[in-house]
Amino acid sequence: MGSGLSRLLALWHTYPTRFWLLFAGVFFSVSSSSFIWPFTTIFIAEQTQSSLALTTLMFSVEACASLLSVGRTSKMMDLYGHKVMMITGLVLQASNLLLMTEQIQLIGIQKCLRKLKAKLQIKIQLIYKLISLQSFLI
Repeated sequence: MGSGLSRLLALWHTYPTRFWLLFAGVFFSVSSSSFIWPFTTIFIAEQTQSSLALTTLMFSVEACASLLSVGRTSKMMDLYGHKVMMITGLVLQASNLLLMTEQIQLIGIQKCLRKLKAKLQIKIQLIYKLISLQSFLI
């Protein structure tokens, strides 16, 4: 028991205080966000009107893609530098968000066009009825 405590103290003194503050911050950030993820999954499933299984699969695929890309990203950071890779990541993320926004807007436009088409069909049917009524009266 004493040797374990002495190893922890030796480890504590091996790294500077700033490291341990950063470690504590990351630890609490990750552990607190793990409490939010179940609610986020339910929220996304409700907003997209998809099943929880599909939403969970989406998060699993994203996590696997993230794990698989770490090795290549690290090599590219060593090759091109951190700043270039950070800017590239920001540009790719922004373009991804823009594409998702455009998709949502296209879906919204399609819904509006369907409603407009339905209204126009009703008006056209009314016009046909009026024309046939007028031709009947004449």
